[in-house]
Amino acid sequence: MNKVLLLMLLTSWVSFSQNESNAGMMVEDDGSVFVGYRSSDNQPNNIHSYQNSIFRTTEVTALGEVTLTEDDRNVLSISPKGYLKVYYRNWVAFHKIEFQSDADGKMTVTSELEDGKIPEWFTDLLPELTRTTALGAKSRIKRIIEKQGLDAAIQEIVRSENNAAKEIFAMEILESSKLTSRDMVKTLKTAAEEISSSSRLGHFIGAVSEKFKEDDLLTVHIIKSVNEIGSSSAQEVTIMFFDMRDSNFDVI
Repeated sequence: MNKVLLLMLLTSWVSFSQNESNAGMMVEDDGSVFVGYRSSDNQPNNIHSYQNSIFRTTEVTALGEVTLTEDDRNVLSISPKGYLKVYYRNWVAFHKIEFQSDADGKMTVTSELEDGKIPEWFTDLLPELTRTTALGAKSRIKRIIEKQGLDAAIQEIVRSENNAAKEIFAMEILESSKLTSRDMVKTLKTAAEEISSSSRLGHFIGAVSEKFKEDDLLTVHIIKSVNEIGSSSAQEVTIMFFDMRDSNFDVI
């Protein structure tokens, strides 16, 4: 197959994968619907998670970098012009709480309680939401690595039941400046074993390969991780990606 065609296939697959992970709504293995954009230099966190079961419904929308308290039971800050909205319904009642940050980063809280008080249902729910939606992942993962070590951060990948959250946790760990190549390999192997969605895993492997392509040890294990992708078509295109990434060719 000529390299121009390979490039077209790769471009199409990467575009589909990114659209699925970053723009469209995906039904996860736990039955939730999740849309999540990870933090980057030009794209703030943008989370929309909808989880519904016979017992309860939870919807979370967030824009901006959300920082939580150390016990993960309250919101410490939100980047300027950001917000967090949580809606929670069970058989008994409907609750909602909204955090809004102005242009200077000053935060206001609106809930069923007066004077910006935080209701107990929210402080009880928030630790769970950090794992199902990756809310506040950037600062949480940094804090966990600094205070508890890499293994504790990796456990966040394992403990989450949501593939999108697993991917976000893994990328935040890999972007930590204090990791060695072996630390990164350990993180990658765990993510490859834990992410059950082929499209999520393919997107993750492609992103890691592009971002850390100068790390030879990590690249070897990235290639091994392709075997964890359940979809044969995604496997094939991901392998093509490595071939093209390391080749010099002209596109006509």
